[in-house]
Amino acid sequence: MKIIFILLPLYNDWESLTKLINKIEIKAKQKIKINLLIVNDKSYKNFKIGNKTNQSISRIKIINLKKNIGHDRAIVSGLYYLIKKNIIFDSVITMDSDGEDDPKYLSKIINMNLKNPNDIIVCKREKRNESLTFKTLYYIHLIVTFFFTYKWLNHGGYNLLPKKTILALLKSKTIWGNYSASIERLKIKKKFLNTNKGKRYFGPSQTSFLKLFFHSLNIMTVFKEKIILNAFIYSFLIFIFSDKSFVLLTMLMIIFLFITTAFYSLSLREHASWKKNFFKNISY
Repeated sequence: MKIIFILLPLYNDWESLTKLINKIEIKAKQKIKINLLIVNDKSYKNFKIGNKTNQSISRIKIINLKKNIGHDRAIVSGLYYLIKKNIIFDSVITMDSDGEDDPKYLSKIINMNLKNPNDIIVCKREKRNESLTFKTLYYIHLIVTFFFTYKWLNHGGYNLLPKKTILALLKSKTIWGNYSASIERLKIKKKFLNTNKGKRYFGPSQTSFLKLFFHSLNIMTVFKEKIILNAFIYSFLIFIFSDKSFVLLTMLMIIFLFITTAFYSLSLREHASWKKNFFKNISY
């Protein structure tokens, strides 16, 4: 029997989490066991969830963090916890706990994994529910990221990772900086599934322009070597082939991106010491 964990980072949104758990319904072609691992990212309010909520879920485990570390790092913490505690499993599905990663795709993700057990399953986001302004800025973010990294990163944290992939991912220096970009950087075969972004079950959307900006920076730090090289190449080409006014404007934009990425890369986004202090941040 295959054992699959669904890993859910959580910050205060217990009401949405409860609804999500009740909506999880797995229809797999083979017999599997589904466990939930909830990473409570130091919510200021807590409540207990029963050990078993519906027929699709065998067990629910919650780990509570003493310090808020953010969505991506909460996911990484859950992956690291499973490995270091020697918990038996075959794959992990990571997804949001608020309903934006729609659970209706879970059965399809699992069946894809049963056919291709060694591949990463990456859920691309097709339709989105944000405002036109946010969608436009998000698309610009995708274009700029592709221009410097050659990666079209229209996916987030809704993925399935085989155990071997998790072991490789946790060795990556970039994993503490950005989860989804670190997956993209792995040279492991990936299968893609088109999904539509769902709506939050309760409360307003947590997306914002500021979060999008820092999300872009986090992604770029993962590919910082490629970005710095391309910044020099593009600057040289523009200087050689463009008129002076365009050169000045474009050079200023590239220099800004270069300095911002370089400065952000020197921050503690990717420091390896998080593993040493990991279990100190968990209260059982």
